[in-house]
Amino acid sequence: MKDINEVIKDYVDFNKNTPEKMRELKKSTGKKMIGWTCNFVPTELIMAAGMVPVRILSRPYSITLAETSLQSFACNVSRSYLDQLLKGQLDYLDGVVTPKVCDPLQCAHDIQQRHDCCSYSHFVQMPAELESAPSKVWWENDVMLFKKSLEDFSGNEITERDMKQAISVSNTTRRLLRQLYQLRKESSPPLYGYQVLQVVLAGMIAPTEEYNQKLEKLLKDLSEVQKIPESKVRLMVIGSTIDFTEMELLEEFEKTEGVFVTDDMCTGSRWIHREVETSKDPFAAILDRYHYAGFCAAKYPGGIRFENIKKLAKDYKVQGAVVILEKFCDPFGFATPDTEKMLKESGIPALMIESAEVGALGQARTRAQGFFEMIKGV
Repeated sequence: MKDINEVIKDYVDFNKNTPEKMRELKKSTGKKMIGWTCNFVPTELIMAAGMVPVRILSRPYSITLAETSLQSFACNVSRSYLDQLLKGQLDYLDGVVTPKVCDPLQCAHDIQQRHDCCSYSHFVQMPAELESAPSKVWWENDVMLFKKSLEDFSGNEITERDMKQAISVSNTTRRLLRQLYQLRKESSPPLYGYQVLQVVLAGMIAPTEEYNQKLEKLLKDLSEVQKIPESKVRLMVIGSTIDFTEMELLEEFEKTEGVFVTDDMCTGSRWIHREVETSKDPFAAILDRYHYAGFCAAKYPGGIRFENIKKLAKDYKVQGAVVILEKFCDPFGFATPDTEKMLKESGIPALMIESAEVGALGQARTRAQGFFEMIKGV
């Protein structure tokens, strides 16, 4: 049997030492790196321009410089993104692109522009409403401007061939990660939820081709690891961007009686759920995929989101749901009461935790234990 900690060691080390790893990569390849902040950014276009897309994720450390420019009641995601840029911790990035999904993220983007943190900065004017014909025209025009800005900055024309290659590589990532998720349907999954999160987050940062090779090896290695006991309570986690800041919270639930077998979050299933069509014009296919990039509360009403959550709960035989609310995240904050109501009506026990509680892990552990007792009817 292989030790699971050794199997995923490369992913954990990469996530822990991301700045150093990315600086080394930049030096060895000479490629420009573009930070992206949300799943609605068409990263295939960045790749097609000969640059490396790198997800900017929040980190569990004290936010200081961002406090001087962005209000403290903005979400941790926006504040951490800005703080890292202002402190030079993302100095390997040549640019940043942010879509219109919420006010704090837009404010953080505007502030970093004024501080001239990067050589390239672009704001994608994502339409507020996605279903109408005018919104699709708006989206096409705006992504065309984004494509042109990438060409101007990189000095490379984005050709149809380049887009097809980027689509192929990105679709492979999504397909391999969905295979990893399929293994979590087993009565004894090979990975805990916080371990899967390490793998997924690395895929949002690392160069795609190299990541895919390691992911193929991981899928083979998982057949030889010690499986998680069937007695664990099967959980799903629901939230927005759950990353390094909340990882310890997932681990606390899994240290006791639970195991997260699936999720509905932007750093999880919503990132990998849909591929780019390969049977039509690549630019049109990219437009279509990112117009419906994921069931995010910032863009989707409850109906379609809730149907997706209920389907996930059924497919993965979920016994309980943990809703992690990013503090000061308005889109998910407004959606939380309806989410809890939907889970209750669906017969899925639910526990809501605000991300601010992550620092109080002892309290989280106590709440987790009470939640498991409720599920088991103790």
